[in-house]
Formats: sequence, structure tokens, C-alpha cells
Amino acid sequence: ASQVHDGWRTISRRLATAEDYAEATRIVCGQGFKAGKYNLSALDREGNPIPLEKSTNPAYAHELANLARERLDAVRAAGGESFGIIGESLSRMAPSTAAAVDKVCAEYQMLYMEEPYFSYDARLYSHSAERFRVGLACGEKLHNGEAFLPYFESRSITVAQPDVAVCSGLREAKRICDTAA
Repeated sequence: ASQVHDGWRTISRRLATAEDYAEATRIVCGQGFKAGKYNLSALDREGNPIPLEKSTNPAYAHELANLARERLDAVRAAGGESFGIIGESLSRMAPSTAAAVDKVCAEYQMLYMEEPYFSYDARLYSHSAERFRVGLACGEKLHNGEAFLPYFESRSITVAQPDVAVCSGLREAKRICDTAA
């Protein structure tokens, strides 16, 4: 189930509280899904957007990691130990914030974290992959197979996510996937 944090079709608001995350998880599990993708750092506990100036500021890394812990605890309790959790951050974290959140995500056996920061710097992903315990995913903003090569060569991503509309079509997306394999 993708974009669970947006209310997953039946909740008329974006998720803010840990109980909101638990409720949405129960809904997707009830619909037969075995995993869900959640943005853990888009909204604060009251449902207000967390400003980019805060989510990318290393001074708030601990606060955002605690917010992620509350939400992941609720998701894990609602979904059970076998429920797969994928993190989404919409490129809204500083590297130090992503590192703090990674430690929390690893405790909950998160499958991978999608684009903690913009995917235009393969060196940053390589540096992070050496230190993070949760795998990284990126690629929705990369325009062709050549842009993926540094990620594949450094083995810095666990999941390649070519977007057919961005990477020049289905043939190029298949080429990217073949190269990743």
C-alpha cells in the first residue's frame, strides 16, 4: 500500500498522530496488503507541514527521529512483526537527520528508505549506504540509465525506482532495471 500517510482512501485527512498511523495500517492490513509506505516526517503531531528549514536542519534530527519512532511503533503494533514498512521522505532530510532516522528505522526492520534527500548526488548516497542500516531507494527523478550508473557501481541503493515518465519511457526503464539486475 503506497502513500499510507495520506489517509489511504478511507481516512479524510493526512496522518499526524501515532494513532492515525495505526488506524491506517489496520485498514491496509484489512485490505490484504502485506506492506505499506509511510512518510514519517512530512507533518508534525498536529497535522501541520514540517517546514523544509526544520526537516533539513541537523539541530532537529533528534526530534524528527523521535517522531519517526512514535509512528513506527504504532505501525508495527497495528501491522504485526511480518508487516513490511517502507519509509518515504520526499527528499526532505539533511544527511544527519536521515542518519538519526535510519537508526530508528532499523529497530523496526524497515525494508528501505525512499529518497531521504535528492538523488542528484550519488556520492552522498554512497557515503550514506556505507553507514546506514536500512537500505536506500532512489531514481524517480533520474532522467536516464547513465544517471543510475554511479548508484549501481557503488551499490549505494537497494531499490532502483525509474519513473517511466521521467526516464524517457518504458524501454529506458527496462534498460535501467536490466542494468540493476
